[in-house]
Amino acid sequence: MYETAIRRQKLNDLKFNIACAFTPFGVGAWNCDLEKAAIDTLSGRCEFKDDLSDKNGRATVFFQSYGFEGPVNTDIIKTVFANGLDGIDQFILEGVSSNKVIYKSDTVDGLRLYVNVIRPKATEIGCALTKCKDEGDPFAIYCIMNAKKLNGGDIVYEA
Repeated sequence: MYETAIRRQKLNDLKFNIACAFTPFGVGAWNCDLEKAAIDTLSGRCEFKDDLSDKNGRATVFFQSYGFEGPVNTDIIKTVFANGLDGIDQFILEGVSSNKVIYKSDTVDGLRLYVNVIRPKATEIGCALTKCKDEGDPFAIYCIMNAKKLNGGDIVYEA
């Protein structure tokens, strides 16, 4: 019972840290309904042929890979987001003018997470993690936000 409470607290702390990490960018609250939708979409599978999308047209973050030397746990979600946000330091964001940023459908993959979470309309997020049994096996992370999926020509944000 005590171990379960500790695990639950660690998970809640992680959710808080993920949500709060994006407050300056827009996302600022964990949403349990979005988390449930992400869990339902993953359905316990750990390998996917194609990127996942939300049936309701909401913005998503999807990442799949193979396990690293250590165990895959919920801390990997923070790592995926940190690496995704670093994309702005590595790639040029097209569609930037003096008063707004317009999303281009050919935005490089390394910036897709960034442009999704910096939007003022993306204020809530819910994520799920699934992994296969052994270390080194595939895992997948899927997050859904409360903002709509970006399409070419959409305004990311305005100054």
